[in-house]
Amino acid sequence: MSQPEGRLRQLLHHIKDNFVPQQQEPPVPANNTVHGPAAHTGPRVHNYHELNPTQFLPKVAAINPDLPAILHYSANGTRLEYNYGEWSQRSCQLAYYMRKNTFKRNNVVAILASNTPMMLEAYFAIPAAGGRFTALNYRLQKSDIHYCLRKTKASTVLVDREYYDLVKEMAGEVDIVVDEDIDGKTGAYAEMLQEGQRIMDATAGTKGWAGLPYEEVDENSDFCYMFTSGTTSLPKAVTFTHRGVYMGALGNLIDSQLNCGDAFGGNNANYLWTLPIFHAAGWCFPWAVTLAQGRHITLRKMDYGNVWKLLNEEGVTHLCAAPTVCTLLINHPDARKLERPARVIVAASPPSASLFKSMHALNLNGIHVYGMTETYGPMMRGYFKPAWKEGSEADMYRNMARQGHGFSTSRAVMVIKPQPEDHVHTGTEQLVEVEHNGRELGEIAIHGNLAMKGYYDDVEATRLTFRSNYLLTGDLAVVHPDGYVEIQDRGKDVIISGGENISSIEVESCILKMPAVLECAVVAKKDEKWGEIPVAVLTCKNGQAVSQDEVIAWARKTLAGYKVPKEVVLVKDLPKTGTGKVQKNVLRAKIKAGEAL
Repeated sequence: MSQPEGRLRQLLHHIKDNFVPQQQEPPVPANNTVHGPAAHTGPRVHNYHELNPTQFLPKVAAINPDLPAILHYSANGTRLEYNYGEWSQRSCQLAYYMRKNTFKRNNVVAILASNTPMMLEAYFAIPAAGGRFTALNYRLQKSDIHYCLRKTKASTVLVDREYYDLVKEMAGEVDIVVDEDIDGKTGAYAEMLQEGQRIMDATAGTKGWAGLPYEEVDENSDFCYMFTSGTTSLPKAVTFTHRGVYMGALGNLIDSQLNCGDAFGGNNANYLWTLPIFHAAGWCFPWAVTLAQGRHITLRKMDYGNVWKLLNEEGVTHLCAAPTVCTLLINHPDARKLERPARVIVAASPPSASLFKSMHALNLNGIHVYGMTETYGPMMRGYFKPAWKEGSEADMYRNMARQGHGFSTSRAVMVIKPQPEDHVHTGTEQLVEVEHNGRELGEIAIHGNLAMKGYYDDVEATRLTFRSNYLLTGDLAVVHPDGYVEIQDRGKDVIISGGENISSIEVESCILKMPAVLECAVVAKKDEKWGEIPVAVLTCKNGQAVSQDEVIAWARKTLAGYKVPKEVVLVKDLPKTGTGKVQKNVLRAKIKAGEAL
């Protein structure tokens, strides 16, 4: 009898020899769609519709309008709650107002706010009205915020009262609408919604969501513009498309396991907004949580004591956080093991194995994801393998700290060999993947559903970011024999000492195992002899301290001599971005200038 592999080979050869290509109709062009009210006369193709995440809110509201949708404590401490029917109605009101009054000069609306209901309402209402939006980082300098408004040619800015001073000087260039965030009924923003209801009531013919032109919008058209952190230059506006946000949301729903409700109702996801909603469109979680029929619990500010209160009292099932945020959370005085596990989606910078172990002890189960603004937020996940539990605990947590594989809605991720130093960029180079041996270093390259469309109004920056239609991330990684990708460092964070490459992540992971150390960032310092030397900048846990000699002695136990920090600096706080990511560029600049850290 033939072996199974031989029989399979025979079958494949038979199919190949007798294959007759199927005659197919030519594909319908992506822009061959019906827009606006005419869309309701019927779709043009029976087996296709444009992907648009805006439809998630009216869909869920139609299915279960009484389902809890938003929990928020306002600026004055008022507890606000909306169900899906109410949230859907408020978003619809905003859309009708904007459709009539806002899109005069340009259909881009800016949002400047902390995590509030207005943010979630605007994320659905603006695209529903046929517009685009940009959400701005309120931690930026005023001049940078003005730059972002002008870059996107925003006609209106919806701003939380707390951040009004950042935009008031732009009153002659943009319309400014202030949200008081008191009770959902007071102030200019609330009046806008009330006027939107009157406009909707006075509209002839189809009303409500059915009267808005969002269902047949070209899925590859611009949805929103999300700005990068701008750590080395002015922020760049990343163009998100309707399709990209849809696929990003779907990927997050699947790979963050948001669809956790019971078969007969109850125990839906309770998502705590520790992540700023402005950051990379909240990693597409505004749409993912909504599609999962979950409840959004929004936070105006990050208060770790309040986070623990909500974790215990509101049945939080999911939250997103950078490793730094996780570190501060688990070391807070109120930290206690949760009665039921909560999934923590960890990203922004590589976490350490020791962090995952400490989180797990508190029932905060880490799901490690990787991404960037240019990939709609997360697009890789460190998928857990049951076999890891059979090895040592240390190996299990070390494996969990790897970046893993592409999302369910992503293509396989490539790690490509670097081009020669004298290479001239053409954009069509052949990309060669590194060996899957866990040693050869290359750059992570992305292609497919979760790669950005490009940088808005910046052709040159877009050209330099892509090679042969692959988005180059700037992250250096290896691929292990099991196909798992593991980041070694950001290209700009690698320290080259005496001709040897030092991964700052490796050194940080070592130092973070010291019982007294809370946070650690390792950066390069210029050195006449070695070119660069590693400097460890760290904070300690409450009431504890370490000396430079202690840190160096600790590192020497596990690191090669050239990787051991030559200098150690203790600081009260590390500089961070709005998402809790350590700003190594700030540390490098201060060290170079000889300034105190």
